[in-house]
Amino acid sequence: MTETVSRPTLEAVAARAGVSRATVSRVVNGGDGVREPLVERVRRAVEELGYVPNQAARSLVTKRHDAVAVVIAEPETRVFADPFFALQLRGISKELTAHDSQLVLLLTEGRDDHARVGRYLAGG
Repeated sequence: MTETVSRPTLEAVAARAGVSRATVSRVVNGGDGVREPLVERVRRAVEELGYVPNQAARSLVTKRHDAVAVVIAEPETRVFADPFFALQLRGISKELTAHDSQLVLLLTEGRDDHARVGRYLAGG
């Protein structure tokens, strides 16, 4: 039987640190207006609980996904067989990782794929 482990919430961090949810949010998101002793309490609670911000929730608020799409209009067989693409993707991925961003690879081979990728990108 598999055991489900729930992720710590912003509310759990707030309770552990003895501050409001809004204070935790400001500290986690790098906002101003929180006194240093409270910042330290929040950071300590984040570390103790292993809190990791929910990227999906954050992207709804910020309208940013911290992802870069690379669209390649070549057949899959060429993309995965030609070392040129591997070198390019490895370099792009390494640079994005250094900036805490994610690579999204989108392959297109025909008009149907162009429309699908267009809808995906238009949706944010």
